[in-house]
Amino acid sequence: MIQYEKQFIPLWQKDEKTPYDVLLNQYEPGLTVEKLDQVFDTLKKGIMTLRKKIMTSDVEIDVSFLQRHITKKDQKQYALNAVQRLGYNLDKGRLDDTIHPFMEALNRDDARITTRWAENQAQMAILGIFHEAGHGLFEQNVNSKYDWVRAVLPISMSIHESQSLFNEVMIGRTRAFWRIEYPKIQKDFHGIWDDITFDQFYAAWMKTEATLIRTEADPLTYPLHIIIRYEIEKAIFNDHLDVKKIPELWREKYQEYLGLEVPDDLTGVLQDIHWAGGSFGYFPSYALGHLYAAQFYHAMSQQMDFQAIFESGDYEPIFSWRAQHIWQFGGAKDPADILKEATGEQLNPQYWLDFMNKIYTDIYQIGDN
Repeated sequence: MIQYEKQFIPLWQKDEKTPYDVLLNQYEPGLTVEKLDQVFDTLKKGIMTLRKKIMTSDVEIDVSFLQRHITKKDQKQYALNAVQRLGYNLDKGRLDDTIHPFMEALNRDDARITTRWAENQAQMAILGIFHEAGHGLFEQNVNSKYDWVRAVLPISMSIHESQSLFNEVMIGRTRAFWRIEYPKIQKDFHGIWDDITFDQFYAAWMKTEATLIRTEADPLTYPLHIIIRYEIEKAIFNDHLDVKKIPELWREKYQEYLGLEVPDDLTGVLQDIHWAGGSFGYFPSYALGHLYAAQFYHAMSQQMDFQAIFESGDYEPIFSWRAQHIWQFGGAKDPADILKEATGEQLNPQYWLDFMNKIYTDIYQIGDN
């Protein structure tokens, strides 16, 4: 796959400076190694610093109640009600079962979501539905004037991921949201969590712990999984890393960044489908989605009171802002332009770092110095 990719790069190349820049542009127009190195360096240092602080905390978080048996029916009832409150329209979508969650949109009137279920892992399905409904919200609310060009103006992955992650992290991982939603989930779960206080619930919901598998990572450690893949891809295409050395480099980086020993290639270098499918240059979009989401959230917070909105139970102001500033354009604007016009500035990873620091210094009682 890598050999063929290298043969295509000269055919795709326009004015990009490096071979890997060419691959990045397949998914994010205008994105370069020069830009990403700066962003990811800031991100990596910030995450590592916060994780070191967390390791000094004496706070112990009990997550055992998250493994209690909760029926698929009850999980589905809560999650579908919640994402409809956020604006996902079941007249233009539906929820089905799958092994790996995804959203598929035929057009703005048919954006379907899927999730996977485990009756002893309710958090997985709930956050998965929040995430995919974020993708669906985007697709359902593209301006109708772009209907005829939708096939040739696909929405960039980073801007799409920013909206799924806005649902999952900026809303689905925040204290203000869950303080209002927790009684609703307790009701829909018919007493299973009635003995769990809100503070116990929220601490468990947000516990951070390094994992070998990217898709199972918590929001704090997730970008490190992406940075590892980015650095390896860059080494392959810009520094001519021997393919045979990829598993070794993977193991070294998981030990350095996450403190984990990789036992085998199945839970290591072979865990994602992207490289097997030739999608090199794709992974950075996931991390950018996190950063875009946080920057959108910061801009919105300057204009609206999230606490008051959540308490009211009417999330329409959040919906309308996203529709006006992000969703309506579909793929007609580059992601960097959407971000600049919506927030007034270029990408700034500090907003994401500030958001994570606020959450985790609170939960682990470590202070912010």
